[in-house]
Formats: sequence, structure tokens, C-alpha cells
Amino acid sequence: KKARYYYILAQLYQKDKNHKQAQKYYKLVLRSNPEYVMTFNAKMNLARSLESGNKDSKKMKEKLLKMTKDDKNKEYLDQIYFTLAEMDMNNKDTISAIENYTLSAVNSIQNNSQKAISFLKLGVIEFERSLYRSSKLYYDSTLFYMDSDFRMYEEASEKHEILSELINNLDVIELQDSLQMIAMLPKAEQNQMITQIIQAEVEKEREEAESERLRQQMSYQSGRNGGREEQFGNNTSGGKWYFYNPATLSFGMSEFRKKWGKRKLEDDWRRKDKKITSSFEVDSSAIDSSAIATKNKKNPKFYLDQLPSSIEDFELSDTQIKEALFQVGTIYKEDLEEITKSTEVFSALYARFSDDEQYAPLSCYSIYLNHTDIDNKLEAQNSKQLLLKRFPKSIYAQMLTNPDFKLEATNKLAKEELDYRSVFANYTLEEYQQVIDKTTIILENEYQSKYLFLRALSFLNKDEFDRGTEILNKLISLDADEKIVKEAQHILDALNDPSKMEKANELAIAGSPYLYRSTLPQMIIIIIPKGSVDITYLKTLISDYHSQDFENEVFEISALLLGMDKHLLMIKTFDNTSDVMVYHEMFVLEESILKELNKSEHKVMAISFENFQEFYKNKDEYGYHNFFKKNYLTIE
Repeated sequence: KKARYYYILAQLYQKDKNHKQAQKYYKLVLRSNPEYVMTFNAKMNLARSLESGNKDSKKMKEKLLKMTKDDKNKEYLDQIYFTLAEMDMNNKDTISAIENYTLSAVNSIQNNSQKAISFLKLGVIEFERSLYRSSKLYYDSTLFYMDSDFRMYEEASEKHEILSELINNLDVIELQDSLQMIAMLPKAEQNQMITQIIQAEVEKEREEAESERLRQQMSYQSGRNGGREEQFGNNTSGGKWYFYNPATLSFGMSEFRKKWGKRKLEDDWRRKDKKITSSFEVDSSAIDSSAIATKNKKNPKFYLDQLPSSIEDFELSDTQIKEALFQVGTIYKEDLEEITKSTEVFSALYARFSDDEQYAPLSCYSIYLNHTDIDNKLEAQNSKQLLLKRFPKSIYAQMLTNPDFKLEATNKLAKEELDYRSVFANYTLEEYQQVIDKTTIILENEYQSKYLFLRALSFLNKDEFDRGTEILNKLISLDADEKIVKEAQHILDALNDPSKMEKANELAIAGSPYLYRSTLPQMIIIIIPKGSVDITYLKTLISDYHSQDFENEVFEISALLLGMDKHLLMIKTFDNTSDVMVYHEMFVLEESILKELNKSEHKVMAISFENFQEFYKNKDEYGYHNFFKKNYLTIE
């Protein structure tokens, strides 16, 4: 009891950054000889409370490093390395901190919260160093392992969204620039450059495979010698950390059995479960083989199909570059507070597209605002003069010369909103004829698609189906709001096939593209990154598991590609959610399978055949995972 009391006091002092008092009470905890878990946690927190320059810091670090070699701390390695990293940060040793945070993440086998926090710390370090691409990858991993109700989730999710938008736009610029450059080359040089790109891709894969082979060999030797020092790779390439699989090299009969299980000497000895299909079985209803070819980075068609050829193609490519440049400049300013980088990007936008009626004046105005924000009066004045001279009639020039322009524009927008709200109120009151009368003439503004949608719905409610469907079809052909277009398509589908109306209503009520129906046939899906697990070996483990625990049942095991980076393993068929969740609960506790899956990020979920079509069409890994947690994991 006394130890517990000391521990709580120490935590409170540590939270208030009263490190001396925190250290005092953590030491009292250790002198009380509590159980090992409390002793361990007290040591970790004591180490974290040591400030930079503390005389005990070096000794504590030596103790922690010694603890990493003690077998009884094997399951606590992630926390030990995390503590070492925190001490490194206190001492402003960022390089060592990165190494230890990474070791913490790699050694965190079943503690997803610790793994998430370690990745988050790495993401924060890279973010503060303005290494946004690297930071984004760490935030990817953070959100993968972090529960949505975790205290840091919302902040991490917001940061991840900013980084994703930045990197996506930078990728658009890089890709379109490269495609335009290659497209302007003579045909022979195009083919030569594409061949070089493919060779570089092949070489990259070869180097990664060789690194994997060497790492596995080291891992095997380490296992034979009883050591753990080399179990988790510490190799870096180009500044990036690679997470490798534990060893799968096999020697002798014991390794053979480890990989294949017990096998009778017969034809097709690899196939214990006769329902197992090829590792990359293609579901013809879900995947177009030609589409796969065009996504294969080692196929020249992947590059040739994307090259702009006509004037329209180049204009479309330029439009993507202009929009991406503007978004990057805006993100640097608004989200990352990197004014200098923002100005550089807006300047590049103007330099490349100085005659563009939309983006040229906008980039000038953005540069003016940036210089104004940092009180660079001379450059701000230069940007203003350039804008007024080249684009005197633009709204941006008017904003600088007409003091009342913003007020007039605001009033105009306010009137447009009030007009729309009035029509919407008529619709909610079921005054359909008034809606139709007020939408006879629809101006081209941000409310155009909404007016058209209300007009179509009003005709449908008055049983004038021809006029209603005509407007819905027009709405779909416009560059309208995506949500409205989707709703319009749902209504048209339901009108063309009334049996779909019930499902459309259910989806609308559920607010999700998925429906939970407990009586429908189900399957188990496993999502794993390509290259992280031997898919054939995993299927064999599952087959062996079935033969041991479900010898009277027959399951079909098959695999698909989920996008270009992940495998999707399917186990089917189960009659209903009750059956599939009984299997799921047993499956996720099976040690041999879990050991293989835990080598990488993965998800094991139940899904109905009906929902699978929507899931696979959209490659909706995260959306469906949230649906699964909400609906399946709450079944009692």
C-alpha cells in the first residue's frame, strides 16, 4: 500500500514537472520492494524524470541498456527503448532518440498503444525538422495502431490529414512534371527513359530483397546463438527505416515442418486444404486484369498510358499542377506556418503560369499577403504593383483598391445563402410547387446543384417522374457537388430498380456505405502489406489450424491484391455473424498465426458478402475497419 501511495505521488509531481520530488518518490517506491511490474514502471518513470545534465542520467541509461539484455524484460523492451528515447530527447540527442523510438516501435509486439506513441514521437521529430514526407509515414503508422478514442488521436489525425494533403499535392506536381517531360521526348528516347525507370524499379526491388535475405540470415544466426541483439534490423537506406519480417529461412526437417506442417509424401503435398487457391487468385468480378497490368510499375504500359499526347491532355496536366502548387503554398502558410516556403511556391506558380487568368493574379495576391504578414513592406508593395499592373480587373486587384469590395462581396454571398435557405424551407414544409416556381431560373453559383436537386425532388414528390429524372440526369452530368451527385445516382438507381429503394433507405438511415445484417453469409478477411509476410506460408498455417481445430468443416482460403501494396486473404464461408465471430475470437488467439501476422501491420475482420463488394470496390480499409469495430466487436 505504501509503495502504491508513493507511486501516485510521484506521478502527480512528474505531471506538474516537479522532477526532484518525482524522483524522490519513485526512489521510495523502489525501496519498498513492490511487485515486478510496479518496480519496472517506477524505474522507467524515474529515468524519464531525470533532466538534462543530471549526474544520474548516464548511470540510469547504462542500467536500461543492461535491462534490454535480460530475458525477463523481453515483453517490456518497447517501454525500455521508449524511456531511453525520452532521455535522449531530454539531452537533445535527436539522432539517438530516433533510433530508440524506432526500436521501441519494432519491439512492441502486442502493445499497440506503445507502438502508436513511439511512431507518433518519430512523426513529431520529423515534423519539427520540416521532413514532412517522412513525418507523414510515421503518422500513417500512428493512426493504424492508435485507437480512435485514445487521448492523442484527434490531434494526430488532424496533423496526418495536413501532411497527407501536402504530400499528395507534391506527388501530383512531381508526377505531372515527369510525364510532360517524357511526353515531349522523341519516341525512341521515351522508350529508353521508361526502360531506365523500370530498371531502377527492378534494382530497387532487388536491393530490398537482398537486404531482406541478409537480415533473415542474421536473424537465423542470432536465433541459433540465443542472442536478441540482431533480431530487429537496424539497417537504414536513404534515411528511411525498413521493418523486416522475422526469419523465414529454413534448414533441415524441423524448419521444413515449421513452414509446411506435417505432410504426407504425395502429389500436391503443399496443399493440405484442397480448397486453397493460388496466392494471387484473381476474382474476375472484382479485378480487371488489364487494370492490373496498367498499375504494374515494371510494365511500360503503366507509363505510356499516362503520357499526355494532345493539347487537351497537356492542358489537363497543367491544371493539375496549378491547383497542386496553389494547395501546397496554402498548406505551407495556413497549416505549417512556413511563410518563406509558401512564398517560394506561389512565386513558382506565377513564374510558370504568368498568363493564367485564374492562378496568376491569385498567386500575386497570395505573395502580397505573405509579405504583409511578416511586415516585409517593400516586397509587399512590389507584389501589389505587379498585381494592379497586370490584372487590374481581377477581384484581387479590386480587393486592394476598393475598400468596400469585401463588404459588397460578403453581402452578395449572404443574399445567395438567404435565398437558398428560403427555397429549402419551402421543401421541408412540403411546398413543392413553390420550390418549382422559385427554381425556374437557376443562376450559376455555389448553390446551383442544390437548387437543381431540390427541384428534381419536388417534381418526384408530385409524381412527375419524367421531369424529375431528367433533372437528376442533368445534375449527374454537371461538375456538381460529389455528395449531391451520389444521392442523385442512388435515387435514379432506385427508380430504375424499385427493389433497391429499401436498401437505399437503410443506407441513408445508417449514414454508412455498409449495412449490418446478422443473417447474411460472412467471411473473414485479413489485410497485410505486400512483402511483410510469406503469403503461402500464412495460408499453410491457417490450413493446419483448420485441420486441428475444425477437422469436420471445410473452408475456402483465397487471396487477392488490395491495391498495389497489400494482400487480402479471405476465409469463407460462414452462415451468419454469430458463426463468423466465434471463429474470429478463436483465430486471433491462435499463437502460430498471430506470430506470423504480428510481423507487420494487419487487420483481421469479419464481413458479409454484400458489404465486401462495396469494401473492395473502394479499397475502404479504414472505413470498413471502423464499421467492423462498431458493429461486430460489440456482439455479446
